[in-house]
Amino acid sequence: MFVADVVEVLHQEVSAFLPGTGPKPRRPYKFLDYYTEQDAPFFFGREQEVESISSRILAHRSFILHGRSGVGKSSLLRAGIIPRLKTEGHGVLTIRGFTDPLAEMQISLKQNFNFCGGPGNT
Repeated sequence: MFVADVVEVLHQEVSAFLPGTGPKPRRPYKFLDYYTEQDAPFFFGREQEVESISSRILAHRSFILHGRSGVGKSSLLRAGIIPRLKTEGHGVLTIRGFTDPLAEMQISLKQNFNFCGGPGNT
């Protein structure tokens, strides 16, 4: 649990006893956690990168996003690029496969697109 989550929980518990106070609005910053698709409305300032990378992905169908730890790769991908591609009607899969990425892709395709690929299966 992050500090912001604890503060919000405490605020909600205390505000129940204070007259005229409602739940505190969601904070737009995530501290060290990355932004997700649900955070897309709060994710801003990297529109040019989202545009550039989305265009390259669509033009080449493969793209490697790399960089130092903590520079915002996951946030850029999850809250910027993925929502952008989905709103344009593209199917998007998110996998985190370190041992067998092909198996992870097959599982994700089956779960998200009812795809049963493999040798002899299309």
